[in-house]
Amino acid sequence: ASEFAKSTLSINTEFSSKRTKLKITVPVLRETAQEVHQFRSSIDEDRKLYIQATIVRVMKARKILKHNILMQEVISQSKTRFSPSVSMIKVNIPEFMPCF
Repeated sequence: ASEFAKSTLSINTEFSSKRTKLKITVPVLRETAQEVHQFRSSIDEDRKLYIQATIVRVMKARKILKHNILMQEVISQSKTRFSPSVSMIKVNIPEFMPCF
């Protein structure tokens, strides 16, 4: 991005072409592996926090709930944003067990 910021563009007013349409190619910026990893870890962290908030919300509403019903509730409430895997939910449940 910094090399494009330093570039100077000018219009060639004497340019003519036989074609009626011109193809202007824009260089594609490729994401580095580090950017992809950072993006995915950010998404995973956001999803983890969303699952934790959903678990708290369900447990506050129901007070006592069996494990498999809690899993179903979290999955059904999370479907609008993303479909969480069972392992994602299982990892986050033990964090709240002493609280309930």
